[in-house]
Amino acid sequence: MKTDIEIQENVIEQLKWEPAVNAAEIGVAVTDGIVTLSGKVDSFYKKVMAERAVRKVAGVKAVAENIDVGLSPSDAKTDAELAAAVLHALRWDNAVPDEKIKVKVENGVVTLDGTVYFQYQRAAAGNAVEKLKGCSASTTTLAWTRRPCPRTLKRKLWRHFTGVPPSTLKRCRWR
Repeated sequence: MKTDIEIQENVIEQLKWEPAVNAAEIGVAVTDGIVTLSGKVDSFYKKVMAERAVRKVAGVKAVAENIDVGLSPSDAKTDAELAAAVLHALRWDNAVPDEKIKVKVENGVVTLDGTVYFQYQRAAAGNAVEKLKGCSASTTTLAWTRRPCPRTLKRKLWRHFTGVPPSTLKRCRWR
């Protein structure tokens, strides 16, 4: 079992190896395997990547993240500009069905809402947003559901148009 000091040293080393993160911007404290990150970074992406880097370290039981996102005046955007950037990022990511996603931006916090068919689409939408300059936080409330199989669709359509359940009919070649 690692001591808190060993975990702290390993976390600091892991942060140094993370290319998106400047380890000098982030303070690390460890108590009973609980890592507390503190500091100020200039993008939400750096905050997320720091947390992901810490979760890779063996012996970390939990992460308390107190990193603030402080945007420089040149990176600050209005909510309308940020919403336009989010829509553009979603449209350009071909893994994301952007027509099914609604975007809400409030004080730099982006919320994605809607339904997608696969988990990877949900993850891709979140990843596309967290890398944007001007985004101070992101919330993804995208639900994901499976597409109905063709057989189920055929049965529903048959029942709708004929009123007869397909199981009562003789077997057909097209069934």
